Parts: sequence; C-alpha cells; structure tokens
Amino acid sequence: MIYSAKCSSPKCNRNVVWIKMQSGKKMICDPGIVCVADHPEHLGKKLVTGDGLVVTATRDTIGFVPHWATCPDTARFRKGNPNGGRT
Repeated sequence: MIYSAKCSSPKCNRNVVWIKMQSGKKMICDPGIVCVADHPEHLGKKLVTGDGLVVTATRDTIGFVPHWATCPDTARFRKGNPNGGRT
C-alpha cells in the first residue's frame, strides 16, 4: 500500500509517499516511480519497490527513492537520532 503525505521536516515540507514494507513497517519515499533504465544515476543505489522490498537498483529496477536520500534534513532519518528516526 502507498499513502501520500508531506514530509514533516520544516527544512523540507515536500510531498512524500509512505510505502508499506513486507515487514509491516512503512518507509517514507519521494513520490514518482523511477525507472533505472531511464535514470542511470540511480544504478547501484537503494530503491523501494511498490510491493515493499528494498533493493539495490539494477538497470531493470523500477521503484521509489527513499526520502532520506534527498531530504535536506537527513539527520532526522539516522539511527540513534533522539527523535527515534521518525519524521
């Protein structure tokens, strides 16, 4: 399942989507599906598939970019954050 929202960071406030992972947790991602064949700059980076898997992108991968990779307030997403890594 995919849910639309806004990033709660005051430094960001961009549109995001929450993707329900196969583990049952949700991961925040940038909206818009990326086709690595059309966007080779994502080759070898982590993407989230629509069915909730985190994969290392190959040329055939289609998925979402995790929001922690593009948010200007990335410290909020790091483990050990006093905020618990939550946005």
